[in-house]
Amino acid sequence: MLFSDSPAKRSLKYRNIETSFLPTAMKIFVNDIEIDVFTGANAGDAVISYFRSIQSPLPDPLPMIFDQYGNIIEQDGELSPGNQIIIIESENTSANE
Repeated sequence: MLFSDSPAKRSLKYRNIETSFLPTAMKIFVNDIEIDVFTGANAGDAVISYFRSIQSPLPDPLPMIFDQYGNIIEQDGELSPGNQIIIIESENTSANE
């Protein structure tokens, strides 16, 4: 026999191997819209995902990001599952206008 494990153990072993590479996701709320982002995503990644989910063009520069308490979050700010962030979209999307 090629494997010394029982078929049930082999099945479990392979199942764990097959799913171990799948990326995990975090649920983040941007302007009260639930967004799934990859684990380790930062605030800027969440904002980009937000604009993609609402099928809106990505503004340049990205808008300011706030937490649910009104504190400014940098684009590279760390997120945790369930975080709520707020962005204020501006009609003026160009920094030089």
